[in-house]
Amino acid sequence: MGKNQQGVNLGKQAEDAVETAMRELCSEDQRFCGYLRANCGDRLDGEGIDFLIFFRSGGALPVQVRSTRRKIGRFQKIHPNIRFILFIMKRYLLNPSSDGYRRTLDYVKRKTVQF
Repeated sequence: MGKNQQGVNLGKQAEDAVETAMRELCSEDQRFCGYLRANCGDRLDGEGIDFLIFFRSGGALPVQVRSTRRKIGRFQKIHPNIRFILFIMKRYLLNPSSDGYRRTLDYVKRKTVQF
């Protein structure tokens, strides 16, 4: 995962933002019944999955979270079955009280529902 100039792990912060959005989405939309966040180095992580989002209908959606588009082609070659990739803009990650952070959470929820 990439770090910014201050040494902050942006990948983890992007995943934290997505987890916040998933928590909200599951409480707001009855089609979603839960999610699972992969731990660094576990089997899901090794398969390129950062989150599994569970549908009440019984399915699950694997999600990859990116804080940069760098190396996305390589990721897609290694993990061609992970088709839902969320790109989180770096500039909004460092200030969870900002409007940009709120828009990021709304973007995650909107893209998840649309997929």
